[in-house]
Parts: sequence; structure tokens; C-alpha cells
Amino acid sequence: MSHDRSSRWMAVSVVGVLLASATVCQAAAAKAKFEVFPPDVNLATARDRQPVIAVVTRHDGVTLDVTKQAKFKLADAAIARLDGTTLYPLADGTTKLEVSYEGHRAEIPVVVKQAKA
Repeated sequence: MSHDRSSRWMAVSVVGVLLASATVCQAAAAKAKFEVFPPDVNLATARDRQPVIAVVTRHDGVTLDVTKQAKFKLADAAIARLDGTTLYPLADGTTKLEVSYEGHRAEIPVVVKQAKA
């Protein structure tokens, strides 16, 4: 093989390996279990707060904290305030917190009572 041919062959081989690796990683992520803790949030007074974490349990049983990589979004920002991954009460009522990570999604209920107390 000439130098140009062997270089092309090597480049094609590397791309093939990278594509195969990406497919395996995506398949493993799809089989992972995604959970958010706590599974529901109850804020009882104005001084209350609740941190929320997100974890993935891989197919091999290893649990990973993915809180920093996950995206957090409140359905109703008038009920609670999200500062990083911690919820604070604003007004009495209910809303939901949506947490997503690499194609996984979880929704947890958020209940606020006595927000002004």
C-alpha cells in the first residue's frame, strides 16, 4: 500500500471505531435508569428550601450523580424559585419541576403552603 492509501485507510478505520463507540454509548445511556430525588417537594414556610439531585444508574449498576449536567425547569415560576438546583417557596400552590438529562426526563410535583408565613 502506498503512504496515501494507508493514511486514508487508517482515517476511515478511526472514524468507524468512533462511530461504533458513539453508538454503544448512546445504547448504554438509553438503558440507564434516571431518577430525581426527592421524588416530590413540599415547601411548608417562607424559610423552607429543598435541594434536588439527579442520578443515573447505568446498566452495570454504577450510580452517577448527574445533577450538574441535568437541566431543571419549573412549570410555574410564580409558585417557587429555582436557584441552581434548590427550590424556594414564593406563593402557595402547586407546580412541577421538569428535570432532563441526555434524553431522559422526569417530572416531580412541587407543593408550596404557607409561603408568606
